[in-house]
Amino acid sequence: MKRIVSVLFACLLLLSVPAFSQVVKEEIVYVPLFLSGQPKGIYVVNAFEATEQSEVKDFGHYESVTNLSNDTIITVDGDALSFTMPKGRMYVQGNLKEAVLPWDIEIKFTLDGQEIAPEDLSGASGDLACSIAVTPGNDVFARRLTLQMTVSLPLEKCFRIDAPKATMATAAGSRTLAYVVLPGQSATFEFSWQAEDFSMPGIQIAGISMSMDKDMYGGYMNSLLGDSAMGSTIQTAINNVLGRQLPPLPSFVDKENNTVEGVQFVMLTDNVPEKPRAQENTSEQEPEENSLLDRIKNLF
Repeated sequence: MKRIVSVLFACLLLLSVPAFSQVVKEEIVYVPLFLSGQPKGIYVVNAFEATEQSEVKDFGHYESVTNLSNDTIITVDGDALSFTMPKGRMYVQGNLKEAVLPWDIEIKFTLDGQEIAPEDLSGASGDLACSIAVTPGNDVFARRLTLQMTVSLPLEKCFRIDAPKATMATAAGSRTLAYVVLPGQSATFEFSWQAEDFSMPGIQIAGISMSMDKDMYGGYMNSLLGDSAMGSTIQTAINNVLGRQLPPLPSFVDKENNTVEGVQFVMLTDNVPEKPRAQENTSEQEPEENSLLDRIKNLF
């Protein structure tokens, strides 16, 4: 009887212990770029998610750490971060001491056939052209992530836009040029336009995991090629490429972080500001109002 009571008591204790809550996180890597494509710095927003209050230990080579969600105190010990997070999501920003991007990005501009420095683009007029070259590094992020690049050219300043490799759309007074670089691939995109008093927003570049519907693409290729041998070969290739299961990406911040559900990159270059207008001289000397005594004198 005593043994039965002991077993029941032990079971009650186990039931009273809360279930283990696995904390998972996503890493959103933000990279401000010079208009030449060189990074100014890198900071990461770590999005933690837990189904109940949980103890978190994370790693990162950070210069500084900021809690973006609440007043929870984050303890930093070397490269280790620890804190207690509430149920739900919590965002922690870390500014990296140093990091190498998975891609080398080089952006160049020419005006009337001559290379022009980015800082001289503001207010430029003439035949402008831009070249964006992407070279992947030898790491898992370059091999697994797709780059999406977006260039927005204001239509009141850019005319005769020529972008043969771009997907183009027009909205809100701008022509948007969209480019895609597949994982592990090098690419160079060139486009040109006639500029008048040029300015433009920053170029946006995102590194994301791309998912594609293999059934849709397979059906599309079947509609083009039917039951031909080529159609069967392409269908097999689509299934092999789009149907394979890839392991999760590792942490970009630190390989010790083994609970990462996703990593994405958000990059944005400097913009080309509008050229400051020369201030018109509107401060002409107003004639001083005559005093009452002067006006009386002028009567005579």
